[in-house]
Amino acid sequence: AAEAGPSLTAMTGLAFGVPPEEAQGELRRTHLLVEHLVAEIDALGEAQERYRTECEAQRASSEKLERELARLQADNAGLQHKVAREHEIRIAAQEERLRLEREIEIDSERHFNSCSSRSSLSLPGSPSVAASAPTMPYPNLHLPPGSYGTAFASLGKLSPQASFTLSAPGPPSPKWAALAPARMH
Repeated sequence: AAEAGPSLTAMTGLAFGVPPEEAQGELRRTHLLVEHLVAEIDALGEAQERYRTECEAQRASSEKLERELARLQADNAGLQHKVAREHEIRIAAQEERLRLEREIEIDSERHFNSCSSRSSLSLPGSPSVAASAPTMPYPNLHLPPGSYGTAFASLGKLSPQASFTLSAPGPPSPKWAALAPARMH
């Protein structure tokens, strides 16, 4: 090849006015620079492919999470609706319980008053008040103490053997007045 003519390096060096040895060094540096750039381009291509794969995985994960979020929001809305319904039912049940307790108290007071008026009309020597003492109209209903009203709470303090006899019609005795039910307003 040397016989055919000057080398490419020598011709390049002569064309640029550079001695052939310097042109040879420049050519090697250019070759190394091109190899380095090729390696960098390949590395960047691999990195871009990794990032593309990661982006696709992140996109799929994001879509899955968005579907899960939508499902949870729908469940939450349903549960909020159910809680609101249960709250309304609870309030209605409490109102009904209070209404029934008031009715029981009123019925108990009426029964107590009717028994009291019958026993106050009895004549001397008649059976004792304990024999005609009022009974609860709903014996199987278990309500907490004090829910019958103040008149029946005080009745609970009497012994089961307590008996009273009325000697004559007239104003109630102080003991009986303490047992009289409070008037409903």
